[in-house]
Amino acid sequence: MALFDRNHWHGHSEIAKALAQNADTYSMLPSASSNYTKIINSAKGDFVVFRNYGGSVVKSIFLKEDQERILVSDIPQGMYFVTINSQTIRFIRY
Repeated sequence: MALFDRNHWHGHSEIAKALAQNADTYSMLPSASSNYTKIINSAKGDFVVFRNYGGSVVKSIFLKEDQERILVSDIPQGMYFVTINSQTIRFIRY
């Protein structure tokens, strides 16, 4: 059984629940990177927040252009939850 799907919740993390509810609006490409990433379907003015596994904000930006390339080499290596317009996406900085 998967941790979550669109119809049933099988875990305890609110972040994972948000991922399941909003899985098809935005996506990150690449979803793992050491330098840059971008959020597909993002627009100029969108607010993007990177949170570490513990929930602390490590980076936040307003996008200056549609699908802007986002520098990630300035954050420590690890797994992040990236929130844009109330949708959360997983991202790995390696």
